[in-house]
Amino acid sequence: MGSDREHERRVRLARGVLAWLTACGGLLIVAEVARLPSRHAWQHLAGLALALVFVGACGLGLRRARVDPGRALELAYVTVLVALAGNGLLVALPLLVLACAAAFLILATAPRVVAPARVDLWTAVAVFAALALGALELAPLPTRVADTDGGPLRDLACVGALIVAGVLAVRDFSRYPLKIKLTLVTLLVALAPLFVVRVDAHLRLAASDLEAALSDMSESAARSASAWDGFLAERQAALRDLAGGDEARAACAGAAEPREALTRLLRGAAERSDSPVRAAGLWGAVGQRLLGVGEFPLAAPPPAAVAFAVDGEGRDVLVLSTPVVGECVLAVALRPGLVRAWSDELAANGVTVVLRDREDHLLFGPGDLAAAVPGYAALPPVAAAGSKLPLPRPATEDTAAARLSDGRITGVARIAGADWTLALVRDAVDLDAVTAEQSRRVQWITLLVAALASLGAFALSRRLAAPIARLATAMAEFTGDDARAATGGGDEIDALARRFELLAEQVGALLRAQEQQTRRLQAEVAERSEQERRLQALNRELSAVSDQSQAASRAKSTFLAHMSHELRTPLSAIIGYGELLLEQARDHGHDGYARDADNIVQAAQHLLTIINEILDLSKIEAGKMDMVLEEFDAARLTREVADTVRPLVAANRNKLTLHIERDPAPMYSDRHKLRQVLLNLLGNAAKFTEDGEIALSLGQRSAADVICLVFTVRDTGRGIAKSALTALFEPFTQVADPGSRRTTGTGLGLAITRRFCRLMGGEVEVTSTQGTGSTFTVTVPVSYRGLRESGSWRPAKTPLRMDETARFKP
Repeated sequence: MGSDREHERRVRLARGVLAWLTACGGLLIVAEVARLPSRHAWQHLAGLALALVFVGACGLGLRRARVDPGRALELAYVTVLVALAGNGLLVALPLLVLACAAAFLILATAPRVVAPARVDLWTAVAVFAALALGALELAPLPTRVADTDGGPLRDLACVGALIVAGVLAVRDFSRYPLKIKLTLVTLLVALAPLFVVRVDAHLRLAASDLEAALSDMSESAARSASAWDGFLAERQAALRDLAGGDEARAACAGAAEPREALTRLLRGAAERSDSPVRAAGLWGAVGQRLLGVGEFPLAAPPPAAVAFAVDGEGRDVLVLSTPVVGECVLAVALRPGLVRAWSDELAANGVTVVLRDREDHLLFGPGDLAAAVPGYAALPPVAAAGSKLPLPRPATEDTAAARLSDGRITGVARIAGADWTLALVRDAVDLDAVTAEQSRRVQWITLLVAALASLGAFALSRRLAAPIARLATAMAEFTGDDARAATGGGDEIDALARRFELLAEQVGALLRAQEQQTRRLQAEVAERSEQERRLQALNRELSAVSDQSQAASRAKSTFLAHMSHELRTPLSAIIGYGELLLEQARDHGHDGYARDADNIVQAAQHLLTIINEILDLSKIEAGKMDMVLEEFDAARLTREVADTVRPLVAANRNKLTLHIERDPAPMYSDRHKLRQVLLNLLGNAAKFTEDGEIALSLGQRSAADVICLVFTVRDTGRGIAKSALTALFEPFTQVADPGSRRTTGTGLGLAITRRFCRLMGGEVEVTSTQGTGSTFTVTVPVSYRGLRESGSWRPAKTPLRMDETARFKP
């Protein structure tokens, strides 16, 4: 009777899922039929065929569900995955999202309907088919067309699948086999944070790309506005020179001869082919026109020093004017179509020009953009003129940028000479392409990690569930009553618990108190034996892990030796040939080749530096870093380091000061490592400081009867947050600085610096305040003393042993 109820429940669940899938297939058929008249008809025809096959398979499954609901639902699973793959070849769909919805539906329904022997198979198929479809989404296929109007139906199908699968999973989760439970929970724990990180990375990449695009548009608008400012200033200067002449002043007074002379000058300027002037006019005090040359576009004096007009043919004309004497005004009209010609040049590159006056009245450009782009009020206010000469301001301070509601981006700048606003608008196709490419890379990484996590989930669930399943089987055989133990549903743990209860009943009926005590003692002995066996197994595993660790250490040493030879040797050749090409390119005047060769040399040197840093860190961690001890002058070394880094410090407009309190005692230590420590600290200070000061000082003090030299590097840069100071000297650690995109490196410099200091028996410390700067203090004994890697600096009281930090070279 219980078996019949279970079969009926499986039939109802299978028919419900198949009916829902059939409804989804009907919606897809309607969508494909509606899209058949488009220009991509054959893709939509193939999609229609897939939808018909999908609906037909689901209908066949509905008829077979009464006899074998598991096989009917398996047929639907295959059809869903095939339909997704086929449509993914034809239409640009979000296959990863659709595949995850399908996989979730399979994982939620298969354990309750499909035969138990095939549940594991379909669980693996669901997970890895979703990953494969996600990879198919990233593959560039020429057969794909854009998905234009299928979004709402697709979203509805996904939401429905997730709702149905969620309800089924929550309702029947307690009845799933233990292995499926472990698999689902492990996948959820492993993949949910991964996809959250993917979404976050996508949003961050999109925001970063948008910020860069807006910055480029602001700079383009600023350059264009600056060019127009220069052009107008040059024309206005020439007009003022002409207005300041005797002919113009006399013409304003009404003299005929000077008026004719001025007319000849203006006509000559208008008739020259290299002159932008095409018409001119002189207006008297009451607005009457005293003279005119050419077809002037305005009947009255211009309202401003720079005015925008339209001639009889509808062409744009720029009109410049300047006062001569009193209210007498001299004006010139420049060649018609200047703005249109410049706008056409930008239009060839996909840029639209919008020109407006101070009150945001449209002067030139499409009218639909006039209200969309930021206006004059969005720009910073113009500084009021004072008695002192104003400081120069960067061009980008008078700009604004925004993304419009239709997705286009715009940059707005002020044309100061005319007090107009210039807006450049372009489509965000390039921005979207860059964001899509970066998102594609992130998704590839996500799929790879998800595949590894899925493999781990299946392996872990199998390993954890198998012993419990074997124990449940053994208990069933021992009790000899499978029917009673199997009632009630649940997983292997539930069945095991019920069988333990049955065993307790049987034992309580058959044995008395003494027999129960005997069995309890036997159970304890068995448990102790099991614990001993597990302990022995753990010991064997620890031994195996130790052997693997030693093998990994040997492999690491071999790898480092090969990398030192195989990478540094060809890199040295690349640097040499690059410098030779650079020198030859410069000698022959090939500036382009010279820049490329210089980039090659710099990149190779940067890579060589990274390799050397990694090798140094590995040697230090392995306790195989050589110490070359020699006596040297610390003050001289300090001056040499200061002279070396001066060009790097000056690159960011910084000032380097050097202070040596007095002649320090001679040092007996590793000169090369101390030099590298100072170079690392000064290089970091120069990198993170702009327009500031960097100070290098050398002093001497005694601590615990040990004479030490103290090197201090102080900068006035951005400083370091307190939360970042604790991990500052850890390998591969870099301080996050959202305000700067020029920070490069591997995060090994400070880690190697601390280890070098400790190898020399010293220590490095840091104090920093954000916005004020940082101070790094290096304290090194004058005479070399060893120190263990994990300790803080203390004067060593015993000679350094060979196994503590380093090997010596005489």
